[in-house]
Amino acid sequence: MGSGVVMVCGSRSLSASAVPLVNQVVHSLLSAGRGIAVGCAVNVDAASYVNSIGDVMQMAYWEDPDFDPKERAFYYVRVLEIPTPRWTTHDAAYFGVDLPKGVPAEQQERAYTSPIWYTP
Repeated sequence: MGSGVVMVCGSRSLSASAVPLVNQVVHSLLSAGRGIAVGCAVNVDAASYVNSIGDVMQMAYWEDPDFDPKERAFYYVRVLEIPTPRWTTHDAAYFGVDLPKGVPAEQQERAYTSPIWYTP
């Protein structure tokens, strides 16, 4: 399955107390010109899609612009996959009925990596 938007998420501890405060920052590689914006290749009437958009693999080098070697931090990557027909779209096509009102015809799955932890 192709993937589209890739985001690097990082969190930093803002407090050294027993209950740390966390500040999450999201950096979109797409907005940095290093990701691929995908459209939608879902055929709602046939409840099918064409895997002709996005990339099978994406690689990028990213450096935290706010990195402080004295702060604890963790990082992970979120990926948005290409849109695919929702289960209700499959049912509507199979049974020859209209989609229920207000129900999206497609969905976009998300994937997350394991975090990378940094401790000073």
